[in-house]
Amino acid sequence: AWEHWRDGKALEFMDQTLEISHCSVDEIMGCIQLGLLCIQQDIGKRPIMASVIHMLKVDSINQLPVPQQPSFFPSNNLESSSSSIKHPTGKSIVSSSTEIT
Repeated sequence: AWEHWRDGKALEFMDQTLEISHCSVDEIMGCIQLGLLCIQQDIGKRPIMASVIHMLKVDSINQLPVPQQPSFFPSNNLESSSSSIKHPTGKSIVSSSTEIT
């Protein structure tokens, strides 16, 4: 979805079984845009659920901010790491992360 949005081809992401006659292009674009806003890398820029519901109810799709790249967008510049910590019960807990650089 992100690549389609970024390249100006968001409608190509739409399921072709949906009929445009049932939804306007603006509604479809707004839903894609709102979804992308909810998965932005910067958590502080993601809308809270109350705002999402309000945006879906009110015709404010044209006023949505432009989404930024999602936090899990694949990249060639990935650094992975893992660590293990001891839980108070004595069990090891393994944590791993992938950082985009």
